[in-house]
Amino acid sequence: MTHLTDHDLGAVYHAADTLSGSGQQSTRKLVRVELISVIVASITGITTFRVGDGRFDLLAVISGLAFLLALGASLRRFQRSPEKHWYQGRAAAETVRTLSWKFAMCADPFPSTLVDAQAENRFLNRVRRALHQLDETVLPLPTLGDRELTDAIRNLREADLATKREVYRRDRIQNQLKWYTRRSHEHNRLARIWIRAAIFASALGVGAAVTKFLLIDIDLLGVFAAVASSAVAWNQLNQHRSQAIAYTVTARELTIIKDAISTIPDAEWTQFVNDAEEAISREHTMWTAKNGVLSNRSLERDLEDER
Repeated sequence: MTHLTDHDLGAVYHAADTLSGSGQQSTRKLVRVELISVIVASITGITTFRVGDGRFDLLAVISGLAFLLALGASLRRFQRSPEKHWYQGRAAAETVRTLSWKFAMCADPFPSTLVDAQAENRFLNRVRRALHQLDETVLPLPTLGDRELTDAIRNLREADLATKREVYRRDRIQNQLKWYTRRSHEHNRLARIWIRAAIFASALGVGAAVTKFLLIDIDLLGVFAAVASSAVAWNQLNQHRSQAIAYTVTARELTIIKDAISTIPDAEWTQFVNDAEEAISREHTMWTAKNGVLSNRSLERDLEDER
C-alpha cells in the first residue's frame, strides 16, 4: 500500500525535528528548575532553623543554594539558547514536511509539467535553504544512508491521481486533523489547570496578607507570590491558551478540507493541495512569527525567484 508518513521524509526533516525536540525538552527542564528553585528559596526564607549552638541557619543556606541553582539554570539557558533550537527546529521541520508533500502531490512549485531533474533540483534548493535556518553546531550527526528525496516521496509523485488523493487524505489531512484535535484538547486542559493554580495561589496570598495585617507573625506573602508567578510563567512558556485556540481553528479547517477532498475536480487538485498546505502552514507561521523565527511562508517568498 502506498503511503507517506513522517518516517518516510528526508534527513533534514528528521535532523530539524530532533533538534526541536531536544531544544524543547532542555528549555522546559531549565525553566522548571528555575521556578521550583525560586519557590523553595521563598519557602525556606519564611523562618529560621539554627543549628550548631544557634550560629548556623540551615534554612538560610538552603535558600541560598536554591537561588544559586536558579541562577545556574538561567545562565545555562542564556549560554545555550535551547529555546532557539526548539523554535528554529520546528520551523525548519514543518517547512521540509510541507515541501515534501507538495513535491509528492505535484503541487506548486513542483508541478508535473517540470521534468524530474528540474523538480528535484527545485525541491533540494528549498530544503537546503531550510537547513540554513538551523544552528549547524548542534545538528545530529549525518549518516551515509541519509537522503532527502526518499523512495516513498518519489513513488507517490509518480502515482496516479486517485492514489494521491487517498494517501493525501489519509496520511496528511487525517493525520494532521487527529494531531491538532488531540493537542487542542491537551492545551486547553493544561491552560485551565495552570490558570486555576495561579488564581488559587493569589487567593492564598490575599489570605496571607490579611493574616499579616492582623499581626499574626508569619509571612507567607513571598511564597504565594512566587507560586502564582511560577504558574503564570509556566503557562506562558508553553503558550497553552493561545495554542489551544490556534489548534482548534486549524482542526476545524482540516475537517472542511477532509470532507471536500473527494469532490475536487482533477483540474483543481494541485490548487486544492496548495490551499490545504496553506491552512496547515498558517498555524506554523503564526507560531514562528510569535517566537521570532523565519517562517516557512517567508522561506517560500524568498525563493520565488528560483521558479
